[in-house]
Amino acid sequence: MGMAQVAAKPVFSLADTGAASMAQGGKVGTLFRYAINQPVTVPRKRSAMIPILGQKIDGEMVSVYNRSADAKHPMNGIKLKNTSGLHLMGGPITVFDGGVYGGDALIEDITPGEERLLTYAMDLAVEVEPATKSAPQQLLSAKIVNGILSLTRKQRMDTVYTVKNSAEEKRTVIVEHPLRADWTLLEPKQADERTQTNYRFRLQLEPKQTAKLTVSEECPIVEVVELVSQDVKRINLLVAQPQLDPKVKASLQKLADLQTELADLTAQRTERETRVKEIEQEQNRIRQNMRELDRTSELYKSYVTKLTAQETEFDKLRGEIQQLRQQETDKKAAIADYVKGLNL
Repeated sequence: MGMAQVAAKPVFSLADTGAASMAQGGKVGTLFRYAINQPVTVPRKRSAMIPILGQKIDGEMVSVYNRSADAKHPMNGIKLKNTSGLHLMGGPITVFDGGVYGGDALIEDITPGEERLLTYAMDLAVEVEPATKSAPQQLLSAKIVNGILSLTRKQRMDTVYTVKNSAEEKRTVIVEHPLRADWTLLEPKQADERTQTNYRFRLQLEPKQTAKLTVSEECPIVEVVELVSQDVKRINLLVAQPQLDPKVKASLQKLADLQTELADLTAQRTERETRVKEIEQEQNRIRQNMRELDRTSELYKSYVTKLTAQETEFDKLRGEIQQLRQQETDKKAAIADYVKGLNL
């Protein structure tokens, strides 16, 4: 039987090498693995760390400001781009700036070609002063459908970031501004970058320079009002809305007039009910006093006369109260019918 000679692969000893890359990456389904290119010999009762990657990747030094992290100073940061061609696993990173320890950071997995922004230490040479101002709400539209009033207003909010660079070097400052649901960015028209939680805006500052960034946003606010359940004070407030459509204003004014008439009827009824209670209390007091008097006395006869007059007033008031209650019921029905028919 013939014999074939196969050249043995060279054995790579860690004692003879520097920190060269010892692995190449490869996908395994949805996972990723690093395959060792060359065998490694580890002496008995020894351990070793195998360098997976030892090459330069693209990065940019920046200062990252996030108001929720620190209201005054940004963080030193690096915007990394994975140009290695390998999948870089997430984990801790130690940053050296000019050969000097700069700080530690954590980073998530980075696929080939992907970018990540990491921060590692506070940048005390840059100060940021944020200021937020809200503008008065502006009415955009008003409509009434089946007695339901819908008011759409616009709320505008301006945030001014004043950034001061006290360093002797240029600074690239990335301002992270919260990304809020239902709010639309007005100024700048577009962010330099957008994440799931923040807009990112870039500022280039020369040494000792101060710059300002104004971020303007607006949000629609919709208010729904069931008109039939509102009192006259609330309706008058709605009538007083600036920029209200004249037809809507006229309809609301008529509703306010109807509600005023209803409120007047209610006030009249309440006044009479109060008087009825006063008469009842006074009659109880008079009857109690009459028990102690001689029926032939002048005071007793005076009490009888007063009770007779009060009974007459009492009957009159009860009739008026009943009539006013019916008028209130009719007025409420008229208001309900009027409101139900409003469609503007």
